[in-house]
Amino acid sequence: METSAIAIFQKENFKSKFNDQVKQKKFIDNLFNVIDFKSAFMERKQKDMEEFDYYSIDYFLVSKHQIIEENVLFTSKTLYELLKKEQHIDELFLAYTNEREITLNLNMERILYLSLSLLYSLNLIVENKNMIKRNLG
Repeated sequence: METSAIAIFQKENFKSKFNDQVKQKKFIDNLFNVIDFKSAFMERKQKDMEEFDYYSIDYFLVSKHQIIEENVLFTSKTLYELLKKEQHIDELFLAYTNEREITLNLNMERILYLSLSLLYSLNLIVENKNMIKRNLG
């Protein structure tokens, strides 16, 4: 009787260990599936972020939802026309806002700096100690 009780105990012990191993394998498989799902999701999200830039605005086009002052080409042209003599950046921006009869805000200042960057990259203006003038050379 003792041998059969020991055999039954060993058999039950083996079954419980086997069941524990099966449960552990299922848990690990599920864990890997979650990790794979998460990495696949992150890869997809990264791919979507690369394909569509949420912060890109086309400053060179004007649509019915934009005002003319948000167009960098127009703003650059106006700034270049206002540069009859050497001026400080703040004086130039103030002259622009007076010319267009608008208020200077953070958004407009950003567009004005983009416009100055365009003019500078095209070598139409030069800068000397925060003073800007037309490049005549």
